[in-house]
Amino acid sequence: MPSEIARITNSYEAFCFDEAVSYIQSMMYYDYGKDGKGEGKLKWHKTPHWIDEDKPRNNSELFKKMQKQEQKYEKKG
Repeated sequence: MPSEIARITNSYEAFCFDEAVSYIQSMMYYDYGKDGKGEGKLKWHKTPHWIDEDKPRNNSELFKKMQKQEQKYEKKG
């Protein structure tokens, strides 16, 4: 986690820092050109680009998706 690298020990500050890093990372991508053979220049989206299989259409779907993600992390820990 980025907060561990930065040695942030306060849990709330670590959470906020990790979220900020995640948001920034969601806006960057590498452009390899239309043929896919370019040199892979780092570029930035104007809006965040989240990679989701299924995008929630409303708040209840978003909440269910968040609960599902939380369960995946609880199983790992």
